[in-house]
Amino acid sequence: MSVFCGWISRHPHILYHTPLSERQASFLPKGRITHFIKQAWLTTLEDAARQHEQLTTWRPGDAIIHCCNEQSLHGALWSAGIPSCYLPHNAFLDEELFSIVPEANIEFDAVYNARFAPFKRHALARNIPHLLLLGTIVAEGDDAAYAARVKQELSHAVFSEDRFGQWLNERQVARAVSSAAVGLCLSQVEGAMYAAVEYLLCGRPIVSTANQGGRNEWLHADFCRIVATDPDSIARATLELAMENIPPEQIREQTLRQMTHHRRTFGELGQMIYDREQSGRDFLRDFYSTFHHKLGRWMSDKDFEQEVSAL
Repeated sequence: MSVFCGWISRHPHILYHTPLSERQASFLPKGRITHFIKQAWLTTLEDAARQHEQLTTWRPGDAIIHCCNEQSLHGALWSAGIPSCYLPHNAFLDEELFSIVPEANIEFDAVYNARFAPFKRHALARNIPHLLLLGTIVAEGDDAAYAARVKQELSHAVFSEDRFGQWLNERQVARAVSSAAVGLCLSQVEGAMYAAVEYLLCGRPIVSTANQGGRNEWLHADFCRIVATDPDSIARATLELAMENIPPEQIREQTLRQMTHHRRTFGELGQMIYDREQSGRDFLRDFYSTFHHKLGRWMSDKDFEQEVSAL
């Protein structure tokens, strides 16, 4: 079992992570830790309540704050007496890695940056004439048979692993995204979907299907369309949105404002923790001086144990 984890502060201990198993929690050092729980997938009130009860049982002296990708979940948790904040994980993308590429030439009608996993529903893009697909087998749940089917069904598309190689770093993804007029979001259920905000930071508008998990909070009507879940509607909206020629700077600026708002919320919460522990430091200054993309990384149990046992 893997876990996403990153230390926000080691003095005092502030940890940002996805929900832990009992075994993973047993690796944590003694002493009070403040946990910011990252919700990487669609989360219900019942899910979060169960996570909260478990971690409180395993770590009774710790503080727990659930970071919600959707306002509605935040409200439900507060009403149930469970500490939470509206703090989508997309707010912690590195905006320097994903930015407008002014010299980019538009080669494609649309780009879809998505793992080869069935929930990504690649086939919905089949009616887009000039299509770029970014992705490969990267995680548990990805499916080689599904990938093969996508390559057969969307044989007219350009696949990143054929053009660029097996693995792209963030700057290469940004350049590839910038070669398309529109970004696609086609899953029905997931988390807030990092790729959605990556598109927006690169100044690309979005065509999305109806969905649950949190990405809608970023899809402003000025430059995004949420359409019916059928290939014709998706293709039509893609071509119409591309023809609007929305200035990339407008899309990126609005997205950065939203990210900054959430980071201020995080800064206020972090400063309360600093003040409670009488650290005498400025939380946001520390945060930006050590800021890294997504605030953490996915790691195995063994890597997680090594990460936290060093304290």
